[in-house]
Amino acid sequence: MQENPEEQETERLYQRFKQSLSDREDMPFFDEDDLVAIYDYAGDYDDDYIRLEVLFYAARDYPDSMPLSDRRAIYYQTYSDDMRDSYLFDNTAQESLIMNILRLRALNPQGEEARRLLDGIVERFDNMDDEEVIQLADAASAIGQVEWLIDRIDVLRGKTDYLATLLYEMDVVFEMNNRYDLSRKVLEELTMIEPFNVDMWRLMAQCYLKLEEYAEGISAVEYALAIDPSDRDALVIKAELLFRADSQKGAPEAAAILEPIVMSDYSNIDMADALLQCYVAMDDTTKIAALVDLVGRHVPESEWVVNCNLIYNPDNVDKVLADFAATGEKEESIWIKLANTVGEIDPRIAVKVMAAASGNTVLADGWEVLMQYMYELGDYSGLLQMMAENANNSDYTSNFSPEMTYMLAKSLIEVGMKNEARIFVDNWNRTCGKNRYSPSEKLHIDAMSHYIELLFGGE
Repeated sequence: MQENPEEQETERLYQRFKQSLSDREDMPFFDEDDLVAIYDYAGDYDDDYIRLEVLFYAARDYPDSMPLSDRRAIYYQTYSDDMRDSYLFDNTAQESLIMNILRLRALNPQGEEARRLLDGIVERFDNMDDEEVIQLADAASAIGQVEWLIDRIDVLRGKTDYLATLLYEMDVVFEMNNRYDLSRKVLEELTMIEPFNVDMWRLMAQCYLKLEEYAEGISAVEYALAIDPSDRDALVIKAELLFRADSQKGAPEAAAILEPIVMSDYSNIDMADALLQCYVAMDDTTKIAALVDLVGRHVPESEWVVNCNLIYNPDNVDKVLADFAATGEKEESIWIKLANTVGEIDPRIAVKVMAAASGNTVLADGWEVLMQYMYELGDYSGLLQMMAENANNSDYTSNFSPEMTYMLAKSLIEVGMKNEARIFVDNWNRTCGKNRYSPSEKLHIDAMSHYIELLFGGE
């Protein structure tokens, strides 16, 4: 969320505390409220080092501070439920709203019991500060009580110190649970409370994007950019909204937005891919080639670059794969992912990918992937030869999956080896057919067995 004057003062406190850690002999004084503010600010930026240092300072100078004890419990929860539960068990006498919330999470109640306990906590306390609101919303979501939050929002409004924090946390919970219709409602209110906060308008635009309400999203992101024209995240959202609204008409403007972002950081593959999709929609092969070449020069080991070169530069497949293999041994899963991606476009390239993989690393599951693409191309003889040479199964018997067994049997039939196909399926049924397979998997073998019986007639 965008900083207001109070947050700017907190940032100055945070920086002063951080600088003081390098000169512990002359450490300045921080009161209890300072430490709470510094801790919460560090949490917003995932600075666990400062959070921990604050807790050390508090343990020495403010051992009886309830707000700082609360944050110690929250810190433990960040790492594990066991650490949180141990702290709660050792401090059963400590009573606060946050302690009650964390005890509720440890109990993990469900259904009506959860609603009853949440109601009990809220009824016992008259008001909630920002951290208490955050913990309550997070706890309700964690125990599956999003509907409770919706039902009690008016009650919570009357207890919160700052309504914007409650609405923001509600949005976080709603987004985590894919309830974008509810996110829209709270964000519309948030943009009214903080009309000059770029973060609120950006979140609003993002929500409309999820709801596929592109015109409304573009309007919201324009508000964000009117506040801060250089906001990178808002620019990216605008590009995506334009592209999603109409990929043909929106692609040129979206590309114009994304180009300077990509050029400033070629290692950001997500942005490069978004720009690539714009060029593809524009059917601009020159820009596609230039983009892939530029990113490849800066990130030569990128799988994305290899993938793009295989798809958009098919005449150079052998060199692309050789260069990729030359950068070092890759895990089999990387090769399989690459083959499956390009295989959706051209299975011939997928076969070449897995052939290159066999020279780069030890294949296990990769053999089946290679055979599947060879089968899809109708290369039955090559498939059987490759299987016999590389899988040590010259008699065509193996503990293959049902789908693979079906493909191998069908390949034998296609090359005129009907008798071998019958022996192969009979062997599979005898040695592997008793394994636990899903009905759809077993259906392949049942269908093949029936097919072979028909081929042989009454033989």
